[in-house]
Amino acid sequence: MGDWRRLAGDRQLQRMMVLALLLLNLLLVVLKALRPPPEVEAASRGGGQRAELAGIVLLEELPGAGADATAGVHCFTLGPFTDAAMRDAAMATVREAVQSVQGWAAEAEVTRGYWVYIPPFHSLEAARAAAAEMRAAGLADINVASGDEWNLSISAGFFGNRMNALNRMDQLAAAGFQARLRPQLTSEMQYWLDYAQHTGGPSAPYLLGEGHAGIAQRPVTCLEPGEQAAEPADRPEP
Repeated sequence: MGDWRRLAGDRQLQRMMVLALLLLNLLLVVLKALRPPPEVEAASRGGGQRAELAGIVLLEELPGAGADATAGVHCFTLGPFTDAAMRDAAMATVREAVQSVQGWAAEAEVTRGYWVYIPPFHSLEAARAAAAEMRAAGLADINVASGDEWNLSISAGFFGNRMNALNRMDQLAAAGFQARLRPQLTSEMQYWLDYAQHTGGPSAPYLLGEGHAGIAQRPVTCLEPGEQAAEPADRPEP
């Protein structure tokens, strides 16, 4: 009787052990199924840091990460310089700090001043009478002109500054005379330099510093390898 009970107890213990193993295997299967993929798990571990970096794009996340961030090149023309020596000195100053630099020269029309005048009168007497009236109004540098094109006109002054010329025209208008303005043009050689610079690099005006009055910089199209530079007349106006 005792042996039978002992045998029954052993069988019940075996069944419990088998059931426990089955439950353990089932639990392992469930846990494995619920575990996230490795890449999701890695993203979850970094979630706190990404939350702190909201709105910030890291350099390694940019397309072409590892490439030179200043690989872009921009081109400019700088001038005009008063002579070739000044242009060449500027080229020597910037040469080591820019990608490339070259000089060029072109003849250009420049304004040397502004002539204020009254159109020709119908007779010498009328021109002289008008000139006398202007002088009586306190205006200086009033002269009756002669010559084919300007015969019997009145010269009311030559000015190097446009604003001064406009002021003289206002004075004449106040005295009852409608004056005209004529720019005085002349041709001269102008000297320029073209240079290419990487994005973020120092500009030529910065490298040259002060002491270059009248020198201006403007962007131009960069030339492809082997492409010829445009003729000066084809370049954009300052």
